[in-house]
Amino acid sequence: MARDDPQMKLRMPVELRDRIADLAAESGRSMNAEIVVRLQKSITQDFGPAFDKQTEDFLARPNLTTEDLVNQIKFMADEHSKQVTNLVTRYQKAVGLNFVQISRQIRSKKTPNKKT
Repeated sequence: MARDDPQMKLRMPVELRDRIADLAAESGRSMNAEIVVRLQKSITQDFGPAFDKQTEDFLARPNLTTEDLVNQIKFMADEHSKQVTNLVTRYQKAVGLNFVQISRQIRSKKTPNKKT
């Protein structure tokens, strides 16, 4: 990143700013660098491209069996589940909710409230 890269002002809740500051300190980056790294990851870690490439490579293999296909689907579902669990865990830390509260909020389709 260069000093002549475009700059912008950004508003965010104090709690989020504090969390970014903590994460930046843990990773040894500036807050700006931490935000840029996390934005880049959120853009590039879309479920689609990784799974599309993996599926393309898998389907290009000769002599595929039904068992191979079932195992691949199980693997992809497990990877997706790990990513969702990671997202929920990060969200819990960011807003201070536990998993039960998040599950209830998801089922009721309400926005989770911060724990007091």
